[in-house]
Amino acid sequence: MSNIIGADAAKLAGLQIDLLQKIRHGSLTVDQMKWWLSLNSTTRNHHMEENIRMTPCYEAPNGEFFPTPEHLVDEFSVLVDLGIITVPNDYVHKTQLEKFDEQNHKDLYYYFRDRIGEDNFPNPTRILKPGDKLHVRVFEPAWDKVTITLEECLMFLSLQKAVHTGAPGASLVYSQRRDQIEKGKWYCSLDEKDHLWTYSVGHYGVAGIHRNSDDSFWFHLVDFEHVCNHAKAILCFTEVECDETEKS
Repeated sequence: MSNIIGADAAKLAGLQIDLLQKIRHGSLTVDQMKWWLSLNSTTRNHHMEENIRMTPCYEAPNGEFFPTPEHLVDEFSVLVDLGIITVPNDYVHKTQLEKFDEQNHKDLYYYFRDRIGEDNFPNPTRILKPGDKLHVRVFEPAWDKVTITLEECLMFLSLQKAVHTGAPGASLVYSQRRDQIEKGKWYCSLDEKDHLWTYSVGHYGVAGIHRNSDDSFWFHLVDFEHVCNHAKAILCFTEVECDETEKS
């Protein structure tokens, strides 16, 4: 211990605090610690090398990090790049969904119309402001090869450094890019669970846009608990860097 000084001592103290918190919260058990400490150095190094691809990059609402396997990157492909959308100058977060309904109710069928509104989606993780620019890509999970949950889709979006705009983001995609939405797909605008509306049965609703084969559109909700199928696609909103040029 005499060689552990300065910054190393501070790191060790932080690790001790983190260790105790994980044990108290149940995310790490005493038996797991005993098993780890019983290994010799060579075996521990082997386990670390085997799991080097498991990078902690997804932070849950409670602040706990979950390892996101790098292989998730290989389970998604870009369905369409919608380019850069700009939040209109007259955009008002509190009234966006109500205004969107008034402007589009004749052309847009609402699946759960009364449930997609500011009362149920008042606080997306990323609240948009006039003039904001976001690059929007649509990713399709490899549903024919593996079973992907919407929770894993959220983890994948963290790898893309995505921001979660919720129902308002989906409304802007419809307003500015509906001609680029592929037929037969639900374009889901994900968010963390504590920012979603909860059904009476305890499920979480994710807002999105669907384009039917006859070119009609739905503004809809899907259950966060559902797994992905051939009809689901994931909207990925990322902040536009200063040097990015606007795409048409």
